[in-house]
Amino acid sequence: MRNCGILVCIIACMHDDPHAHDEAMFQDEKAANLRTENKILQKDLDTAVARTNSARRAAERRGSLASLFASVATLAAGIAVYSSVRASNMTDAYIAVLDRSQTDEMSTETAGVNPEIEVLKRGCTAERVALLRQRLGDAYIDILIKPGSRTFYEDEHHHDSIDTPVEITSTHDEISTDEMREYLNGYPASWLQGKVSKIRFNRELYGPPSSYLKGGKTLGLFFSREEKIEIFGSVVDRKNMTKFDRVVAHEIAHGNDWRTDDNLTVDQRIELLAKVASRVLSEDRFRSGYVEAIEVAGDPQTQFALKCTEYWAEISREYFNRPHSLSYKDFVIVHDHVRKTDPQFDIEQGKRTRVTAFNTSTKI
Repeated sequence: MRNCGILVCIIACMHDDPHAHDEAMFQDEKAANLRTENKILQKDLDTAVARTNSARRAAERRGSLASLFASVATLAAGIAVYSSVRASNMTDAYIAVLDRSQTDEMSTETAGVNPEIEVLKRGCTAERVALLRQRLGDAYIDILIKPGSRTFYEDEHHHDSIDTPVEITSTHDEISTDEMREYLNGYPASWLQGKVSKIRFNRELYGPPSSYLKGGKTLGLFFSREEKIEIFGSVVDRKNMTKFDRVVAHEIAHGNDWRTDDNLTVDQRIELLAKVASRVLSEDRFRSGYVEAIEVAGDPQTQFALKCTEYWAEISREYFNRPHSLSYKDFVIVHDHVRKTDPQFDIEQGKRTRVTAFNTSTKI
């Protein structure tokens, strides 16, 4: 959940350089990454096999050899990708071969294509902007493409230091300030620098109720004007920090979207928004109960804007916590965004850093 305001760029914590690890540790990290990537790919492969079997049965019913050949080609592409990735231990190689597979699969799909999704995924900036104006309204898009209208950037400034620590206030009894600062090293450095300068623990169990989510309970808030995250008491459980980790990741993501990330050009802002919007409109999107429940009566533009914003935060949360739960289409949106500024960030190492920050027995 987020609360828009004026972005003030305060530089935050730096993150460990993976090159500082010895060779054995580095190999362990690469192996862990491969296991994570294989889980994601296995899920996509299972989907491809299911589609192939469905197409084969349909072909048998229609007696269409052409459809049968197409289904076999889809399965062959999936197997080739899976084999290539198993032979590699680099995330970039995984992205490259899987991207080729997605292209091959798309070439066999000619029916049921949503024209809006196609424009959002592959259109030029002007085409995307025109469609997004229809979906979100002129005022929303103008903030992204007209610098003079970005009210939340009016007081923008940069500090000289690049290692100003995040200010931790009203620390929860079970989490020390040092632990929290070490925990934040488990995220990409640029996702904190100039995005999150304060984290406040609120002893109230829940935050104020949302106006667009009936019956929902507020676990965390992001205030872009203050660059502050507020975490509520029900999130902290020293024996199982899973909920805490997922809520913090969700809120950090709000400081790194198309409206709040000042590392992005105008074209990059539109591209990121368009990609997320295309997923929100897709039937095979990540099904977050939170996002699916968002409803703004009588205002479809605001509702769609909220769904896009929260969808981004939800898939980012999964990327840092359970990347194997995402499809390739969602995984790569976050992955590409992270790699723009933090090419050396390691998902598994980041998670280990966050676990170790509290203690080795803490479950995340």
